[in-house]
Amino acid sequence: MASVSHVTTPSSNNSSITHPSHIVVSEDLKQAAIDHLAYLKEYYDHPEYVQKQALEYAVYRYDMFWLPFLAEIDDLDIVPPLDVLFVWHAHMLAPTSYASD
Repeated sequence: MASVSHVTTPSSNNSSITHPSHIVVSEDLKQAAIDHLAYLKEYYDHPEYVQKQALEYAVYRYDMFWLPFLAEIDDLDIVPPLDVLFVWHAHMLAPTSYASD
């Protein structure tokens, strides 16, 4: 799976994007989309991960172990187990919350 896509603005001090033309994407979006679909299929192939108890345990493992671990490292090539990866992915979909955590 490809690493997290990097989207930057011309000024790193400016956290808001005021115009779409200011977005610079440094990833092959076609390949990133293909990788993302492969990731979603991998999750789809394991329906046991969507059971309530399994989801709660994945969130617990993410909060207690992976989130602190990921905060200490710069290497985004480390991939957690699939269930925890799904929780991480969902957390990153809320960027303000993710940045504060």
